[in-house]
Amino acid sequence: MLNQEDSVKSILWRALPVGAVFFIASCSPVVLLYSTSIPEAKAHPATALMVVVRPMPKATTAYNAEKLSTIFVDGVFGAVTANNTVVQFPVDTGVHYIMARIDNVATVRLNFLPGRIYYLEQTNSSVRVTAPTPGAGAPSGGLTRVQTTLSAIGPDQYAAIMKTGGIRSAKFAQSKPLKSMDPMAKKAHIAAYEFWAKAKPELARMQEDYSGY
Repeated sequence: MLNQEDSVKSILWRALPVGAVFFIASCSPVVLLYSTSIPEAKAHPATALMVVVRPMPKATTAYNAEKLSTIFVDGVFGAVTANNTVVQFPVDTGVHYIMARIDNVATVRLNFLPGRIYYLEQTNSSVRVTAPTPGAGAPSGGLTRVQTTLSAIGPDQYAAIMKTGGIRSAKFAQSKPLKSMDPMAKKAHIAAYEFWAKAKPELARMQEDYSGY
């Protein structure tokens, strides 16, 4: 269900100097404000900071992967990501479910500590959905859906992604946040995660042991 890193390496985070260029994308009802000036990742002493970076997927797996993605914390709206963007938002301390929604919902469960920074990489790929042709029983052309995943990474991996170029800071520009996840959907996705965690206890434990930087 999840694409979890086998290990998280720890080195000092290196700031990447870039010039500031602001522009707005509004191809849909969701409006994002982009900037090539990436803010420094710095957590408040009383809370944790969540950093989600979403690099451009490879062309071979990127069909329709430019869709916007909504990020939730325990089902509550947190941020919106697009290709080649990075977002930051505070998270209260304790165990929380971070959910990324495009055509599926990817979920990780992390234990947030005060003053720590947590890095996630969001990756997308295309999945061909086929269905039997009516009356024939053979698969039709079907549709392509975007499969998104979340993986815990360290500052070194984050810095390497930022060095690839083109990453922009993204900020939701509406005066009101997007709606939170439907309560029944939230319950179903958490239940699905817990089912996966029971089947893969070592990977689930690895997520919760990720203590940030």
